[in-house]
Amino acid sequence: MKKIYKTMTVAALLLGSIGSANAISEKYFAQLDADKNGTINITEFEVNLQKYFEKKNITDPEVQAKKLKNGFKKKDLNGDGEISIEEWNTKPQK
Repeated sequence: MKKIYKTMTVAALLLGSIGSANAISEKYFAQLDADKNGTINITEFEVNLQKYFEKKNITDPEVQAKKLKNGFKKKDLNGDGEISIEEWNTKPQK
């Protein structure tokens, strides 16, 4: 009985963590969605990436452009030029 209880407790904690992670992810998504249309376009994505470039000291415009294009493409799973919340929350495939 103790083993079942421990397993259920661990499962509940994991599910709670997943729920919390999604809530944080959705809040961050909402911040990136500057025009509040429910999707992130390349311009909105780039604003976020500029902060990353500054933090990592990536100053080469060619490297920045490549990272922007590749990063956006990884999240824009259906290729429509916008990232939906569903695409945002989908883990990239390796």
